[in-house]
Amino acid sequence: MYSDSFNPLHVDLMPVDHLAFATDLPVSPKLVENPAAFLQNAGLDFNDIDLKPALRHRPVTLYLDLLRKGTIKLKIVQDDPGKYALRGVRFNPGKLFHHHNGRILESREAIESFGILREVVGPLLAKPSDASLLIPGCRSDSPSFWKEIEIVMHLDDPDEVVLAALRNIRHPSIRKKASTFEGESITLGTRRGELMISAYRKDLQMDELRRFAVANFPKVVRIEVTLKKGKLLDYLGSAGNTRRIAGQLRLVGFRGAGLLQAHKTIMDQLEGLSPVTADESLPGDNKVAHFIGMLSLRYGESIAALLDSYDHRFKPGAETLCRMKRSALDEISRHPGAAPDLFSPANYENQPCLVVPKLEEPPYSQRVSPDVLADIEKTYGPRR
Repeated sequence: MYSDSFNPLHVDLMPVDHLAFATDLPVSPKLVENPAAFLQNAGLDFNDIDLKPALRHRPVTLYLDLLRKGTIKLKIVQDDPGKYALRGVRFNPGKLFHHHNGRILESREAIESFGILREVVGPLLAKPSDASLLIPGCRSDSPSFWKEIEIVMHLDDPDEVVLAALRNIRHPSIRKKASTFEGESITLGTRRGELMISAYRKDLQMDELRRFAVANFPKVVRIEVTLKKGKLLDYLGSAGNTRRIAGQLRLVGFRGAGLLQAHKTIMDQLEGLSPVTADESLPGDNKVAHFIGMLSLRYGESIAALLDSYDHRFKPGAETLCRMKRSALDEISRHPGAAPDLFSPANYENQPCLVVPKLEEPPYSQRVSPDVLADIEKTYGPRR
Protein backbone atom coordinates (compact mmCIF):
# COMPACT_ATOMS: atom_id res chain seq x y z
CA MET A 1 0.00 0.00 0.00
CA TYR A 2 2.82 2.42 0.90
CA SER A 3 6.23 2.83 -0.70
CA ASP A 4 9.31 1.58 1.10
CA SER A 5 10.62 5.14 1.46
CA PHE A 6 7.48 6.71 2.92
CA ASN A 7 5.16 5.04 5.39
CA PRO A 8 2.67 7.56 6.85
CA LEU A 9 1.72 5.05 9.55
CA HIS A 10 5.01 6.04 11.22
CA VAL A 11 3.90 9.69 11.48
CA ASP A 12 1.30 10.51 14.13
CA LEU A 13 -0.02 13.72 12.56
CA MET A 14 -3.47 14.92 11.46
CA PRO A 15 -2.40 17.64 8.98
CA VAL A 16 -5.73 19.43 8.46
CA ASP A 17 -6.78 23.06 8.33
CA HIS A 18 -10.36 24.01 7.41
CA LEU A 19 -12.86 21.15 7.37
CA ALA A 20 -16.51 21.16 6.27
CA PHE A 21 -19.26 18.58 6.51
CA ALA A 22 -22.96 18.40 5.75
CA THR A 23 -25.50 17.14 8.25
CA ASP A 24 -29.21 17.24 9.02
CA LEU A 25 -29.91 17.58 12.74
CA PRO A 26 -32.88 19.48 14.27
CA VAL A 27 -31.94 22.59 16.26
CA SER A 28 -33.85 24.42 18.97
CA PRO A 29 -36.35 26.92 17.49
CA LYS A 30 -35.38 29.34 20.30
CA LEU A 31 -31.91 29.61 18.75
CA VAL A 32 -33.38 31.14 15.58
CA GLU A 33 -35.92 33.30 17.43
CA ASN A 34 -33.21 35.12 19.39
CA PRO A 35 -29.71 33.86 18.47
CA ALA A 36 -27.71 36.29 20.62
CA ALA A 37 -29.69 35.58 23.79
CA PHE A 38 -29.62 31.82 23.19
CA LEU A 39 -25.85 31.76 22.67
CA GLN A 40 -25.22 33.94 25.70
CA ASN A 41 -27.37 31.67 27.87
CA ALA A 42 -25.38 28.70 26.54
CA GLY A 43 -22.14 30.44 27.53
CA LEU A 44 -20.87 30.60 23.94
CA ASP A 45 -18.88 33.47 22.47
CA PHE A 46 -19.85 34.44 18.95
CA ASN A 47 -18.21 36.54 16.30
CA ASP A 48 -21.12 37.03 13.91
CA ILE A 49 -24.84 36.29 13.54
CA ASP A 50 -26.45 36.58 10.10
CA LEU A 51 -30.17 35.77 9.84
CA LYS A 52 -31.37 35.71 6.23
CA PRO A 53 -35.14 36.08 5.67
CA ALA A 54 -36.99 33.72 3.38
CA LEU A 55 -36.98 34.48 -0.34
CA ARG A 56 -38.75 32.75 -3.22
CA HIS A 57 -36.03 30.10 -3.64
CA ARG A 58 -34.46 30.24 -0.19
CA PRO A 59 -35.88 29.36 3.23
CA VAL A 60 -35.03 31.27 6.40
CA THR A 61 -31.31 30.66 6.95
CA LEU A 62 -29.18 31.45 9.98
CA TYR A 63 -25.39 31.67 9.75
CA LEU A 64 -23.36 31.61 12.97
CA ASP A 65 -19.65 32.30 13.47
CA LEU A 66 -18.75 31.00 16.93
CA LEU A 67 -15.78 31.51 19.26
CA ARG A 68 -12.75 33.19 17.64
CA LYS A 69 -13.41 34.38 14.08
CA GLY A 70 -13.44 31.49 11.60
CA THR A 71 -13.23 28.78 14.28
CA ILE A 72 -16.76 27.32 13.90
CA LYS A 73 -19.29 28.34 11.26
CA LEU A 74 -22.79 26.85 11.20
CA LYS A 75 -25.57 26.97 8.63
CA ILE A 76 -29.10 26.46 9.99
CA VAL A 77 -32.09 26.20 7.63
CA GLN A 78 -35.84 26.33 8.20
CA ASP A 79 -37.56 23.09 7.15
CA ASP A 80 -41.14 23.92 8.13
CA PRO A 81 -42.70 26.73 10.19
CA GLY A 82 -41.09 26.53 13.62
CA LYS A 83 -38.73 23.70 12.61
CA TYR A 84 -35.05 24.23 11.85
CA ALA A 85 -32.12 21.95 11.05
CA LEU A 86 -28.35 22.25 11.16
CA ARG A 87 -27.25 21.63 7.56
CA GLY A 88 -23.62 22.66 7.39
CA VAL A 89 -20.59 22.87 9.67
CA ARG A 90 -17.25 24.43 8.79
CA PHE A 91 -14.53 24.55 11.43
CA ASN A 92 -10.82 24.80 12.01
CA PRO A 93 -9.40 22.16 14.37
CA GLY A 94 -6.19 24.13 14.92
CA LYS A 95 -8.09 27.20 16.07
CA LEU A 96 -10.26 25.04 18.31
CA PHE A 97 -7.28 23.43 20.01
CA HIS A 98 -4.54 26.11 19.90
CA HIS A 99 -6.58 29.28 19.17
CA HIS A 100 -4.66 29.65 15.87
CA ASN A 101 -3.79 27.45 12.91
CA GLY A 102 -0.03 27.80 12.69
CA ARG A 103 0.69 24.31 13.99
CA ILE A 104 0.53 20.91 12.32
CA LEU A 105 -1.82 18.95 14.58
CA GLU A 106 -1.05 15.63 16.15
CA SER A 107 -3.83 13.04 15.90
CA ARG A 108 -4.63 13.45 19.60
CA GLU A 109 -5.05 17.20 19.23
CA ALA A 110 -7.32 16.87 16.20
CA ILE A 111 -9.48 14.27 17.94
CA GLU A 112 -9.85 16.53 20.97
CA SER A 113 -10.82 19.43 18.68
CA PHE A 114 -13.58 17.24 17.20
CA GLY A 115 -14.73 16.60 20.74
CA ILE A 116 -14.76 20.34 21.53
CA LEU A 117 -16.83 20.93 18.39
CA ARG A 118 -19.34 18.36 19.60
CA GLU A 119 -19.51 19.98 23.04
CA VAL A 120 -20.04 23.45 21.54
CA VAL A 121 -22.75 22.46 19.05
CA GLY A 122 -24.63 20.00 21.29
CA PRO A 123 -26.55 22.63 23.34
CA LEU A 124 -27.85 24.21 20.11
CA LEU A 125 -29.64 21.06 19.00
CA ALA A 126 -33.32 20.34 19.68
CA LYS A 127 -32.14 17.19 21.45
CA PRO A 128 -28.66 17.70 22.91
CA SER A 129 -28.19 13.93 22.88
CA ASP A 130 -28.09 14.19 19.07
CA ALA A 131 -24.56 15.56 19.50
CA SER A 132 -23.37 11.96 19.19
CA LEU A 133 -24.62 12.05 15.58
CA LEU A 134 -22.73 15.22 14.69
CA ILE A 135 -19.22 14.04 13.72
CA PRO A 136 -19.32 12.00 10.47
CA GLY A 137 -18.82 8.28 10.89
CA CYS A 138 -18.97 8.08 14.68
CA ARG A 139 -22.40 6.45 14.48
CA SER A 140 -23.76 4.33 11.66
CA ASP A 141 -27.04 6.28 11.67
CA SER A 142 -25.37 9.72 11.50
CA PRO A 143 -26.59 11.92 8.62
CA SER A 144 -23.21 13.73 8.51
CA PHE A 145 -20.59 13.39 5.74
CA TRP A 146 -17.48 15.28 4.71
CA LYS A 147 -17.75 17.92 1.98
CA GLU A 148 -14.33 19.61 2.07
CA ILE A 149 -10.97 18.74 3.59
CA GLU A 150 -7.82 20.87 3.54
CA ILE A 151 -4.62 18.83 3.97
CA VAL A 152 -1.53 20.87 4.79
CA MET A 153 2.24 20.50 4.84
CA HIS A 154 4.79 22.90 6.31
CA LEU A 155 8.29 23.41 4.93
CA ASP A 156 11.14 25.41 6.43
CA ASP A 157 12.17 28.06 3.90
CA PRO A 158 14.95 30.24 5.37
CA ASP A 159 16.26 31.19 1.92
CA GLU A 160 12.79 31.68 0.41
CA VAL A 161 13.37 29.15 -2.36
CA VAL A 162 10.27 26.95 -2.08
CA LEU A 163 7.81 29.24 -3.84
CA ALA A 164 10.30 29.81 -6.64
CA ALA A 165 10.53 26.05 -7.13
CA LEU A 166 6.74 25.75 -7.30
CA ARG A 167 5.89 28.70 -9.52
CA ASN A 168 5.44 26.60 -12.71
CA ILE A 169 3.63 23.62 -11.18
CA ARG A 170 0.89 21.78 -13.05
CA HIS A 171 -1.39 18.89 -12.08
CA PRO A 172 -3.07 16.45 -14.51
CA SER A 173 -6.51 17.09 -12.95
CA ILE A 174 -6.30 20.90 -13.18
CA ARG A 175 -6.45 22.60 -16.57
CA LYS A 176 -5.53 26.16 -15.66
CA LYS A 177 -1.98 27.29 -15.09
CA ALA A 178 -0.83 28.25 -11.61
CA SER A 179 -1.39 31.86 -10.61
CA THR A 180 1.07 33.78 -8.44
CA PHE A 181 0.62 36.80 -6.19
CA GLU A 182 3.58 39.09 -5.58
CA GLY A 183 5.90 36.15 -5.05
CA GLU A 184 4.16 35.30 -1.77
CA SER A 185 1.59 32.73 -2.89
CA ILE A 186 0.83 30.27 -5.67
CA THR A 187 -2.59 28.81 -6.47
CA LEU A 188 -3.39 25.95 -8.81
CA GLY A 189 -7.11 25.40 -9.40
CA THR A 190 -10.08 27.31 -7.96
CA ARG A 191 -12.30 27.19 -4.89
CA ARG A 192 -15.13 25.85 -7.04
CA GLY A 193 -13.12 22.90 -8.28
CA GLU A 194 -12.79 19.48 -6.66
CA LEU A 195 -9.01 19.85 -6.25
CA MET A 196 -7.06 22.99 -5.44
CA ILE A 197 -3.39 23.32 -4.52
CA SER A 198 -2.00 26.44 -2.91
CA ALA A 199 1.37 27.40 -1.48
CA TYR A 200 2.06 30.51 0.56
CA ARG A 201 4.23 31.94 3.29
CA LYS A 202 2.29 30.96 6.39
CA ASP A 203 4.42 33.19 8.63
CA LEU A 204 3.45 36.24 6.53
CA GLN A 205 -0.23 35.24 6.46
CA MET A 206 -0.53 34.78 10.25
CA ASP A 207 -1.18 38.22 11.72
CA GLU A 208 -1.23 36.62 15.20
CA LEU A 209 2.58 36.41 15.05
CA ARG A 210 2.83 40.20 14.87
CA ARG A 211 -0.19 41.01 17.03
CA PHE A 212 1.23 38.97 19.92
CA ALA A 213 4.86 39.98 19.25
CA VAL A 214 6.24 36.49 18.62
CA ALA A 215 10.02 36.79 18.19
CA ASN A 216 12.26 34.79 15.87
CA PHE A 217 9.52 32.80 14.16
CA PRO A 218 10.72 30.71 11.20
CA LYS A 219 9.97 31.33 7.54
CA VAL A 220 7.44 28.62 6.72
CA VAL A 221 5.74 27.75 3.45
CA ARG A 222 2.41 25.97 3.74
CA ILE A 223 1.45 23.69 0.85
CA GLU A 224 -2.28 23.13 1.05
CA VAL A 225 -4.42 20.64 -0.83
CA THR A 226 -8.19 21.17 -0.85
CA LEU A 227 -10.35 18.16 -1.73
CA LYS A 228 -14.09 18.22 -2.50
CA LYS A 229 -16.77 15.94 -3.95
CA GLY A 230 -15.34 13.14 -6.09
CA LYS A 231 -11.72 13.91 -5.22
CA LEU A 232 -12.49 13.23 -1.55
CA LEU A 233 -13.42 9.68 -2.50
CA ASP A 234 -10.60 9.33 -5.05
CA TYR A 235 -7.84 10.17 -2.60
CA LEU A 236 -9.31 9.30 0.81
CA GLY A 237 -12.15 6.84 0.24
CA SER A 238 -11.96 3.17 1.20
CA ALA A 239 -14.34 0.39 2.14
CA GLY A 240 -14.00 1.31 5.81
CA ASN A 241 -14.72 5.05 5.66
CA THR A 242 -17.48 5.46 3.05
CA ARG A 243 -21.22 4.96 3.36
CA ARG A 244 -24.31 5.61 1.27
CA ILE A 245 -26.32 8.55 2.59
CA ALA A 246 -29.51 9.50 0.74
CA GLY A 247 -28.45 7.22 -2.09
CA GLN A 248 -24.96 8.69 -2.63
CA LEU A 249 -21.61 7.29 -1.60
CA ARG A 250 -20.06 9.67 0.94
CA LEU A 251 -16.83 9.98 2.91
CA VAL A 252 -17.55 9.53 6.62
CA GLY A 253 -14.10 9.24 8.14
CA PHE A 254 -10.33 9.52 7.70
CA ARG A 255 -7.11 9.01 9.59
CA GLY A 256 -3.90 10.98 9.69
CA ALA A 257 -1.95 8.37 7.71
CA GLY A 258 -4.48 8.54 4.89
CA LEU A 259 -4.26 12.33 4.77
CA LEU A 260 -0.45 12.27 4.61
CA GLN A 261 -0.51 9.66 1.87
CA ALA A 262 -3.09 11.63 -0.13
CA HIS A 263 -1.00 14.80 0.12
CA LYS A 264 2.18 13.04 -0.97
CA THR A 265 0.38 11.27 -3.83
CA ILE A 266 -0.87 14.61 -5.16
CA MET A 267 2.56 16.22 -4.78
CA ASP A 268 4.15 13.29 -6.63
CA GLN A 269 1.70 13.93 -9.47
CA LEU A 270 2.85 17.53 -9.88
CA GLU A 271 4.71 18.53 -13.02
CA GLY A 272 6.91 21.56 -13.63
CA LEU A 273 8.90 21.48 -10.41
CA SER A 274 12.26 21.77 -12.24
CA PRO A 275 12.01 24.21 -15.16
CA VAL A 276 14.53 24.29 -18.03
CA THR A 277 18.04 25.76 -17.86
CA ALA A 278 18.64 29.41 -17.11
CA ASP A 279 18.70 32.11 -19.77
CA GLU A 280 22.32 32.88 -20.69
CA SER A 281 21.60 36.37 -22.10
CA LEU A 282 21.29 38.11 -18.75
CA PRO A 283 22.49 41.50 -17.47
CA GLY A 284 25.71 41.41 -15.47
CA ASP A 285 24.08 41.59 -12.03
CA ASN A 286 21.72 38.74 -12.90
CA LYS A 287 24.59 36.55 -14.09
CA VAL A 288 26.26 37.05 -10.72
CA ALA A 289 22.95 36.31 -8.98
CA HIS A 290 22.53 33.06 -10.88
CA PHE A 291 26.08 32.15 -9.93
CA ILE A 292 25.15 32.82 -6.28
CA GLY A 293 22.18 30.48 -6.70
CA MET A 294 24.50 27.76 -8.04
CA LEU A 295 26.88 28.25 -5.11
CA SER A 296 23.96 27.90 -2.69
CA LEU A 297 22.84 24.67 -4.33
CA ARG A 298 26.30 23.15 -4.54
CA TYR A 299 27.75 24.09 -1.16
CA GLY A 300 24.67 24.53 1.01
CA GLU A 301 25.42 28.17 1.89
CA SER A 302 22.31 30.33 2.28
CA ILE A 303 21.47 32.85 -0.43
CA ALA A 304 21.06 35.50 2.26
CA ALA A 305 24.61 34.95 3.53
CA LEU A 306 26.10 35.00 0.03
CA LEU A 307 24.26 38.20 -0.85
CA ASP A 308 25.42 39.78 2.41
CA SER A 309 29.00 39.04 1.41
CA TYR A 310 28.45 40.50 -2.05
CA ASP A 311 26.81 43.59 -0.55
CA HIS A 312 29.69 44.08 1.89
CA ARG A 313 32.25 44.00 -0.94
CA PHE A 314 30.48 45.78 -3.82
CA LYS A 315 27.65 47.90 -2.26
CA PRO A 316 25.21 47.42 -5.19
CA GLY A 317 22.22 49.07 -3.51
CA ALA A 318 18.95 47.73 -2.08
CA GLU A 319 17.05 47.60 -5.39
CA THR A 320 19.82 45.66 -7.13
CA LEU A 321 20.09 43.25 -4.19
CA CYS A 322 16.35 42.52 -4.38
CA ARG A 323 16.65 41.85 -8.11
CA MET A 324 19.66 39.60 -7.53
CA LYS A 325 17.83 37.69 -4.82
CA ARG A 326 14.97 36.92 -7.22
CA SER A 327 17.45 35.79 -9.88
CA ALA A 328 19.29 33.56 -7.41
CA LEU A 329 15.97 31.96 -6.45
CA ASP A 330 15.20 31.50 -10.14
CA GLU A 331 18.43 29.57 -10.53
CA ILE A 332 17.49 27.23 -7.69
CA SER A 333 14.01 26.66 -9.14
CA ARG A 334 15.53 25.81 -12.54
CA HIS A 335 18.08 23.38 -11.19
CA PRO A 336 17.19 19.75 -11.96
CA GLY A 337 16.68 17.71 -8.82
CA ALA A 338 16.31 20.66 -6.46
CA ALA A 339 12.54 20.62 -6.14
CA PRO A 340 11.64 16.91 -5.73
CA ASP A 341 13.38 16.85 -2.33
CA LEU A 342 10.63 19.14 -1.04
CA PHE A 343 8.37 16.12 -0.59
CA SER A 344 10.83 13.72 0.96
CA PRO A 345 9.71 11.42 3.79
CA ALA A 346 11.92 13.42 6.16
CA ASN A 347 10.05 16.64 5.33
CA TYR A 348 6.70 14.99 6.01
CA GLU A 349 7.93 13.56 9.29
CA ASN A 350 9.59 16.78 10.56
CA GLN A 351 7.31 19.69 9.84
CA PRO A 352 7.93 23.10 11.44
CA CYS A 353 5.23 24.84 13.44
CA LEU A 354 4.42 28.47 14.14
CA VAL A 355 3.80 28.89 17.86
CA VAL A 356 1.93 31.74 19.59
CA PRO A 357 2.40 31.09 23.34
CA LYS A 358 0.10 33.90 24.52
CA LEU A 359 -2.79 32.45 22.50
CA GLU A 360 -2.25 28.81 23.36
CA GLU A 361 -2.64 29.22 27.11
CA PRO A 362 -5.19 28.49 28.32
CA PRO A 363 -7.06 26.30 25.80
CA TYR A 364 -10.82 26.51 25.42
CA SER A 365 -12.46 25.63 28.72
CA GLN A 366 -14.87 23.03 27.33
CA ARG A 367 -14.04 19.68 28.83
CA VAL A 368 -14.57 16.67 26.62
CA SER A 369 -15.43 13.44 28.39
CA PRO A 370 -13.16 10.41 27.87
CA ASP A 371 -16.14 8.49 26.45
CA VAL A 372 -16.64 11.10 23.71
CA LEU A 373 -12.94 11.07 22.82
CA ALA A 374 -12.91 7.27 22.70
CA ASP A 375 -15.93 7.35 20.41
CA ILE A 376 -14.22 9.77 18.00
CA GLU A 377 -10.89 7.96 18.12
CA LYS A 378 -12.46 4.78 16.70
CA THR A 379 -13.03 6.60 13.41
CA TYR A 380 -10.21 9.17 13.36
CA GLY A 381 -7.43 7.86 15.60
CA PRO A 382 -4.28 6.16 14.31
CA ARG A 383 -4.50 2.43 13.76
CA ARG A 384 -2.87 0.52 16.57
